[in-house]
Amino acid sequence: PPVDRGKPYIKRVIGLPGERLSIHDGAVYINGQRLEEPYLHGVSTSWAGTLGQQEITIPDGQVYVLGDNRANSSDSRAFGPIAIDQIIGRAWIAYWPGDDIGILSTPSYPR
Repeated sequence: PPVDRGKPYIKRVIGLPGERLSIHDGAVYINGQRLEEPYLHGVSTSWAGTLGQQEITIPDGQVYVLGDNRANSSDSRAFGPIAIDQIIGRAWIAYWPGDDIGILSTPSYPR
């Protein structure tokens, strides 16, 4: 992220290359389908960013990332998609909120 390029950030990859992404009233839509985000239960998703109601197509070689603290996150809504080669690792443990402490499962996606 451009705020401090030397500092690692933890963000959630939301959109992949070629996908159409939009955000309406705090909900994320991928290719016109609302993204179910159970990990945001009880978290405010309101944000006064620049994406607004517009739709973007994520360029080849890039991904769209969002922070789970949506109301206060510096993420792709502010600086746009990031290059895939900027990703240096993946989260493997959750420690907040306390009820959710544990090892994260590796997601699988249909091709």
